[in-house]
Amino acid sequence: MQVSSCSPSYTMAPQWKVRGCSQEVSVLRSQFNIAPLVQRAVELDNTTAAVDDLEITTHGVAAAARIAKEGHAPTERTIFEHVQLSTPVETTLHAESLPSALGAYSALRLRESAKVREKEYSLKELLNGGFRLVEWDGIDPRPLVDDRGLIYAVLAGRPYDSSYAKDATISYEAIGQAGERTAFHHSETKHRRGNFPALAVGILYGNGQGFVKCLNLGVHTDMMDDILKNDSIKIESRLGAFSVWAPRLYQHYRMHMEKLEGRTSITLCTFKHHDSLNLPFGWCAILALGKFDPTLGGHLILWDTKTVIEFPPGSTILIPSSTMSHSNVAVQERESRVSFTQYTAGGIFRYVDNDFRTEKEFEAEDKNGYEAMCELKKTRWKMGVGLFSSMDELLGSI
Repeated sequence: MQVSSCSPSYTMAPQWKVRGCSQEVSVLRSQFNIAPLVQRAVELDNTTAAVDDLEITTHGVAAAARIAKEGHAPTERTIFEHVQLSTPVETTLHAESLPSALGAYSALRLRESAKVREKEYSLKELLNGGFRLVEWDGIDPRPLVDDRGLIYAVLAGRPYDSSYAKDATISYEAIGQAGERTAFHHSETKHRRGNFPALAVGILYGNGQGFVKCLNLGVHTDMMDDILKNDSIKIESRLGAFSVWAPRLYQHYRMHMEKLEGRTSITLCTFKHHDSLNLPFGWCAILALGKFDPTLGGHLILWDTKTVIEFPPGSTILIPSSTMSHSNVAVQERESRVSFTQYTAGGIFRYVDNDFRTEKEFEAEDKNGYEAMCELKKTRWKMGVGLFSSMDELLGSI
């Protein structure tokens, strides 16, 4: 079963220089001179601001309260450990060429036939077709960078804390057990993402709605309430990677969600697809859960870059799911996998930008303001891509 949360979660070159160190080191771990890095890590551990924002789940109520009030604010230690020591995955993608619709509040849908989109591919078929395999342990983060060095997606990983892996198992079992107890309608098990049960929960705007509202889950309400109240699922969904890898994009989300607050009553193999109603330049957080061998199945397929990525259970990947074609490789027989995704509909951003009005209401009440907004739509996609960060930008703070 796939559970999708549409409530926002506040939640290279072969040689490169380690800032603060006197020498140039290789990204090949076997050739790493680790001494100066260890020394720097010790220095950071001795500072008062040494809490790792990506492992904040283990730091108690006070830290959680700070995040709820101020949002995630990556520390110098976080940037050092997770950004500077990461190995980027270079691609030839030009992020600005991704298929956004005019206005950049939604994306263009795939034009391929259902037969083409719904074909399932094995790992062997993908590799024989020229796809690049990215081996990944699911722990250490790896940014995906485009031809200009912009980070458009991130293999965010997971905290080193062993309790996080335990929570991933508990989350998987809770979702699986809930699915086994539930009868799903045909429309909930066969859709453009694949042939498996999928439910969305949270706030949504679009398809003719006059205002942002909570999705009505009907007979599934109690089940989804139980899932979202599960403490392990709460922990798994709080990884602070968004603010670390795309701080300006994160603030764009945060600003819109803060304005919106108080104004609303609030085993699977996916087909190749776009989540075209999500914010085109926004990131969707995908958490893989289950019991499977990630070297044999469960890989994330990114069609635009012909990349197939190992995706171990308990790990999180952030991608612009609205504009990047993606799917995944099926797991092996007697294995199972579920996913928990977090995203925000682009229509919510449009609703906030229109001062909490529909397009028709905006035009009728403020024609000049409406025309100005229409002009901004012509450049909004470029503005959105401009919110992506580069490695140099992120490392400039340490």
